[in-house]
Order: sequence, then C-alpha cells, then structure tokens
Amino acid sequence: MPWILVANPPEFQRLCHVYQEEAATAGRKLGLGESVGAFRAVHFGKTEDEAVKLLRDTNYAGFQAYFGGFGFWEAFRTAEDAQKYPLEPYTALPPSEWTVDRMRKVKYGLAGTVDQVKAE
Repeated sequence: MPWILVANPPEFQRLCHVYQEEAATAGRKLGLGESVGAFRAVHFGKTEDEAVKLLRDTNYAGFQAYFGGFGFWEAFRTAEDAQKYPLEPYTALPPSEWTVDRMRKVKYGLAGTVDQVKAE
C-alpha cells in the first residue's frame, strides 16, 4: 500500500486519483483513497497553543533538523508556491518557508483540542 506524504487536500486528492487510475490499468477497481495511506502529524492539547507547542517541539523539530535536508518540505508546497518557487526551473522551498504554519496550512500538522482536530 502506498503512503502519501503530501497533505494539501487538492494535491492529495489528485494523487489518490492517479493511484486509482493506475490500479485500474492493473485490473484493480478501487474507490478513491482506497488502499492509500495518509501521513499526518496529529497533536492534541488542553488548548490549541499547547498542541501547537507539542507539534513544534516534536514533528516540526524533526523536519527542521533532519528531513528538510532531504527535500521533504517539498511535500508541503501549495499552488501559490509556483509563483515564487517554480518547479521549472526547479526552485526548492527555502528554509524561511519551513514553518509550523505551513505544516498546518496544508493539513499535515493537525494540532488543537480534540474538538478542534476533529473539525479539521
């Protein structure tokens, strides 16, 4: 089963469609999102601030210190990034864009109270 790191909903859905179409060429009839894993960093707290601090101190810290050096922040691109950081010619997201806010905006980093996370 493939796991998709890209979390931004429109791009995640596009990749699920691609997988569904490719599976069909191999004779597998899958529903959209069936047999696909979705990576997310989910952090709960008594308050949103507490949960965001936990996200910052754990998952975000790992991306900053390690995964970012291997290009994993590219999974958190948005359509708006194409203007400032085009893919042709390839322009990587700079470290100044490697933020907790970006993780949350693309729905990779889910942080808040139980009710807040459920609402996302």
